[in-house]
Amino acid sequence: MEKSFFWAFFIIALVVGISLGFSVNNTVITGMLGQDLPFEILRVWDSDNGVNVEVQGFCRGADGETFIDVCLNEDTLIEYQLNFNNLCSPVYFNCPQGGYANGCQFGSCINGEPIK
Repeated sequence: MEKSFFWAFFIIALVVGISLGFSVNNTVITGMLGQDLPFEILRVWDSDNGVNVEVQGFCRGADGETFIDVCLNEDTLIEYQLNFNNLCSPVYFNCPQGGYANGCQFGSCINGEPIK
């Protein structure tokens, strides 16, 4: 009984996949007529969901460029976020003025003891 269920599921999945005609090429989902489907979310990404100064994240824009949140110096964080054009834009954040007493380290603002 298990083998017949497996084969029935396999055949149904195969038929559905062929009939829908979807393919994934370089994270762009394309329909069977060759048109790009509206899955822009797959091409752009902000790992820490915008401005989150407590987490080092990365941003990938629609132009394919990727940026990592970094410390410009011991006080200043460069935090990348997606703008309205789905491109990565830097936001400069002064950690001590923002309430993070120990400044910036490893691409995020810290409150606790600095890591040495």
